[in-house]
Amino acid sequence: MSDAPQFPPERSRVEFEDGVCTMVLVVTEPKQLFDTDVPVPASYAALDADVLDFFTDTVGKYRRQAKAFRIVIKAPADSIAAVEAWLGEDIDTALRRYFRERGDHIAERLRQHFQGACLMLAYGLVFMLACTLVRTYLAPEESHSLMSSFREGLLVIGWVALWKPVEELLFNWWPLDRERKDWRRLGAVDMRIEVY
Repeated sequence: MSDAPQFPPERSRVEFEDGVCTMVLVVTEPKQLFDTDVPVPASYAALDADVLDFFTDTVGKYRRQAKAFRIVIKAPADSIAAVEAWLGEDIDTALRRYFRERGDHIAERLRQHFQGACLMLAYGLVFMLACTLVRTYLAPEESHSLMSSFREGLLVIGWVALWKPVEELLFNWWPLDRERKDWRRLGAVDMRIEVY
């Protein structure tokens, strides 16, 4: 048996048929799936950045049309056992766990996002109230034009203080939520390991 690497007869690709999006990932050795630059325990092993991009970009592209996603990983038979021994579990189990943990991580970031936005909103409301009180008591309506400008400025500053918290609560959480859903989709994907 030769020590030369066995090259796959086909290339990685995406197939879309009958509402099912299949991501076929062809590797010369399964260790290409994982970033092994830093020797950390298998439970912390990260997926290779290119592999991650392949999965997440595909899910992002087909999330609206696809009823289901499937991953097929094709690798040489002799290297699968070695990688599973290194991981301490089956490759498909490790990948599913990785996807679920990423989804949980994004869910935690989303929770922290809302917590921070609510805190910003509370500070913004207190600042708005302070501006309104200063406006009411230090710059009465019947005062001359210079005080009138100061009065209107306080109103604008108070509203501007609420702009960012409201933006965070209404819009800026959407990308995180979309990413969380994509990771959950990947965590529930039908996965198959095939040899060549």
